[in-house]
Amino acid sequence: MPKLSIIIPVYNVEKYLRKCLDSVISQDYGDKEIIVVDDGSTDESPQICDDYEARYDCVRVVHKANGGPVSARKAGLRTSSGEYITFADSDDWLETGAYASMMDKLEVSHAQCIAADYYEDVGDKSTVKRQDYEDGLYSGE
Repeated sequence: MPKLSIIIPVYNVEKYLRKCLDSVISQDYGDKEIIVVDDGSTDESPQICDDYEARYDCVRVVHKANGGPVSARKAGLRTSSGEYITFADSDDWLETGAYASMMDKLEVSHAQCIAADYYEDVGDKSTVKRQDYEDGLYSGE
């Protein structure tokens, strides 16, 4: 059983999909499964998904009729087997070490959830988007 399941819903994102998948596959956290859910794409996304599944043992693809992002995420959850679950949007990419860093923090803190800042790229401009949570361990409400 993998420690981390990464679920990526996909719908008509052929322009961004390879960058997303490459960044997730190349993460230095090895105990992972990547579940790519093609939500009825009509562009080249389904073929890209299948190509990655054929090339990488850690990638599994689910093809389904279009039902929207929530439906795609639920399909990924039904397929996942990891102890921890994370989602990546198909137009996202991750810096090297992102999952290893988050998993290290989870292991040390025994937390059930972790939130991280992220970059938002618009054109040539990249802006850090901060989570609205103070650092620390939360419990109860």
